[in-house]
Amino acid sequence: LLIPYVQLFPMEVNVLEEGGEKDIEAQPVENIKSLVLATDWHPNVLSMTNLGNGDDGAVMYIGPDSLALVQNMSPLLNKLATAKQNKALDILDFCSGSGVQAITTLAALSKVFPNARATCVDVNPRALKFTRFNAILNGFDETDERIRLIHGNLDSGNLLSSDGDTKTLLEALKQPDNTNNNIERRQQDRSYQIILANPPFIPVPPSTPTVSSCTTDKTSLELANPISGSTLSTSEIIQKRFGLFSAGGSNGELILSKIITLSSALLCPNTAGSFLGIVSEFMNPGTELLHRMDAWWDTELEEDRIPKERALANTAKLRIKGSLLTNEHALSGDQYAERRSHNDHEEYQVWKHHLDELNITAVSPGLLFASAPISQDNGRKKSAMDESNHSLDIITPPFRISHWMVPKTKSGSIWTPHNRDAIQFITDKLKS
Repeated sequence: LLIPYVQLFPMEVNVLEEGGEKDIEAQPVENIKSLVLATDWHPNVLSMTNLGNGDDGAVMYIGPDSLALVQNMSPLLNKLATAKQNKALDILDFCSGSGVQAITTLAALSKVFPNARATCVDVNPRALKFTRFNAILNGFDETDERIRLIHGNLDSGNLLSSDGDTKTLLEALKQPDNTNNNIERRQQDRSYQIILANPPFIPVPPSTPTVSSCTTDKTSLELANPISGSTLSTSEIIQKRFGLFSAGGSNGELILSKIITLSSALLCPNTAGSFLGIVSEFMNPGTELLHRMDAWWDTELEEDRIPKERALANTAKLRIKGSLLTNEHALSGDQYAERRSHNDHEEYQVWKHHLDELNITAVSPGLLFASAPISQDNGRKKSAMDESNHSLDIITPPFRISHWMVPKTKSGSIWTPHNRDAIQFITDKLKS
């Protein structure tokens, strides 16, 4: 059986015009840009082959989560295109994988912000190679400065490779843009109008490697590999199945929390419509999760120097508001354990015990969108019900997030590709 080493994934992107996006159905052909992205195969395919056994590990395939983020951030891109306060625009793509988020966003904004730049961060050097290859495949020059690659570890905050004097990931991300013609901008810390992330989110049991540890537990139960005839530990099998791109720490929030904290120091405070967009599975979605996110956003970073505009506003953190969108019907802990164990009874017991220990009783795929800046009011905590009787939880600044549950329809749920019902529901909430 011959299997290509990588897969090619075709995508179409709506290119925005100045003044914002028109009716999607009425988009002229010239406003539709075709892209092709290369990446590794789905783990179900990789597990039947000897591919992807290198030290770097497999790169995230383009799945429904990646597509959901790309398809649902159009209203926020539209706001940036309408406002167009600055000619320059910087995009930050955490856990970039194949570069799908950064490259599709650059394509969508190519007419409005032709000089937009993207910084792509990943712990896996193979992912950064894919990002560079995909950029070239879609018309970028090999030395194009619009795509910047950073090899860094979000868990430790370390920069894993550097050509300069920067020592930490945050320092590298804030490094002033020395190529900018504007002398004032050369002297300012770099900030980003768009921050995107598709972090690893699976709450992996402790015996399984996480994104911050690539070591293998060879003392656990060894199983035969039907393809190669070699023996693999349970942890090795799970790592092969999910790869570095999926293990989000024991609670699934290890990398998510780091991204939200870093974003509070990196999201541009001076551009109307600057936004953070994250796609992830969310553990126990609801008020407690919103409070955890608020705490992550408000966490002080040792390297973070408070910008002058923050000091003048007498606030330590930029205040933003947005929406957490999850499925109307979350999976129970038992259902999630069944899904992750692939109908293996022993694995199910491990997953169930782990989720019970962490009191994870519900899990839902979802999207988080938050925009800045907003008025620096002192909003109070309140609760309400929307017209469809879906719960709405609002917490106080600096991280004002509403929780919306996306109804399931015949078209599917929140991550179902091209689910127009979900896209419309999310669009309405992001525009409100």
